[in-house]
Amino acid sequence: MRCRGNGIVDMSLVVRGVPPSDSNTGKLLPVSIDLEPGESYPLRISPYGQNLDYTLPVEWVETFPDYSLLLRVAGSARADDPFFTSLRGTTNFSYQLRTPATVTGRENELVWLGGGLDFSSFREDVAPLLEHCRAGNTNPMDREMGPAVEIAATPMATLLDVNLDFLPESQRQSFRRILEGERWSSESSPRLPLLTYFAFHQAYWERCATTSDVPMSFYMTTPLPKVRTIGIQDEDYASFVVSASVYPQVSRETYDNEIRNDFSFDVVTQRFDEAMERQKDAWLSVFAHHGCSGEVYDAFREAVSNNLPYLEYRNGSREVIVDFGGTSFDIRLPQPINLEMAREIAAAEMASVNNSLFTRDYPGQILRSIAVGNFALADRIEDEFIAAIVNPFVGNSENPILKLLKPLMEFESAMKRQSNIIAAYAVGRMHILGSCGEPTTSYQQDTVYWTEYTNGLGQYVSSSAESRKTDYASVPSKFDSIVRTHNSITTSAFLSSQMATIISRLSCDSSIRVQLEDNLIAYFNGSAPAHIRPISND
Repeated sequence: MRCRGNGIVDMSLVVRGVPPSDSNTGKLLPVSIDLEPGESYPLRISPYGQNLDYTLPVEWVETFPDYSLLLRVAGSARADDPFFTSLRGTTNFSYQLRTPATVTGRENELVWLGGGLDFSSFREDVAPLLEHCRAGNTNPMDREMGPAVEIAATPMATLLDVNLDFLPESQRQSFRRILEGERWSSESSPRLPLLTYFAFHQAYWERCATTSDVPMSFYMTTPLPKVRTIGIQDEDYASFVVSASVYPQVSRETYDNEIRNDFSFDVVTQRFDEAMERQKDAWLSVFAHHGCSGEVYDAFREAVSNNLPYLEYRNGSREVIVDFGGTSFDIRLPQPINLEMAREIAAAEMASVNNSLFTRDYPGQILRSIAVGNFALADRIEDEFIAAIVNPFVGNSENPILKLLKPLMEFESAMKRQSNIIAAYAVGRMHILGSCGEPTTSYQQDTVYWTEYTNGLGQYVSSSAESRKTDYASVPSKFDSIVRTHNSITTSAFLSSQMATIISRLSCDSSIRVQLEDNLIAYFNGSAPAHIRPISND
């Protein structure tokens, strides 16, 4: 490819048309095709995973003894053509000759010749070239740009002669493939390069962080199977955060797209989590033997980064394209990517020194996460709580009844945004601390009780006399909309006890009380945290 000027891209390239194999012998089918000079035999080029195609005329053809054809495609297009502007970052293209070939010796049997292209330099070379062409420039370099070939010269492992004998045989082979830059095959799960990347950085944090002077930022691995706060090198921070953010949906969509699943999604998730932990232990061994810096470390760090999928995202957006080459995913995240907020939240989590202020039960941990400003962790705790209620005995999560109940509970939870816990806190705060000088709103709630009696067939027989109960409560007016959403001023004895324990540790003058209450309102409203701060000792 090259710019001709005036926004025109020269699309001329040479490709190989390969016939299909014989199902019995495995050899390429013998084919013949009549291609006359000057006639149009267009070639159709399509990117994998996208509903796009571009058709170009064939200019020149050479046949080979193995029945494949070498085709020179000649043509041009505008750089702002929808085919180019709609590409989502994929580097893999399939192509097919639009004229069929005849199978030799089989009358009237036609086959289509095609193949694939890997533009491995697309993002580095071709994408900037297209931008250059759109501006009306001629080619910025005195050379053509086209499909790059795989370079197999001097693998890194040969240059370094890395000793991996301390690893088990299976891991030794796997790590050597990583070091040599061998990409995961299309038959492998897309989860594997992501998990390898996560394991590498978690192991580095555990083994090397205390002795490293490399600039690092904290990140809380809330989207991953195990939640932990770790340090990530600043150069790798964005890639790690975005990769971790998309991992749950990539894993789920991979599972749903697999032809056969012998285990539930929960079981598969657990097994990949165990695989990541084993990889982390292996990386710890690598760092113990080869150190946390130097040629070996640099080679492995570069290799695991290069093996990641292409991630197309924008800070502040919820949309991410995850492209593994032949497989791609369009991900919409629950929350927008915010790298700076991720740093602030993790730093606040690391600096929190008074976590005992909150109870260790579900309501207390929800309030603690919201107080810090870690709304994603509050959502994670809630998701796990819902899963435990829907599936208390950890049965098959793919059970149709469970798959029906869980979304219904998640929808109700999303609509109410922890209004039951926040309303209980508001009532308890007034009862224990009073108004703290803030405006208040009072409520009266009338409840009617009666008992219905049925027979052994469940048929109605009679009802008891009605009894009435009236409850009164006041809350700070800033919680009024939340109480009305919850539609009740009463709560369970357990929740009341939890709130009383937490609130009794606060005071009207407590800055952590103000921090918590501001964040409770922001969380309920679906806004960004009002404060991102540690749990302090005040």
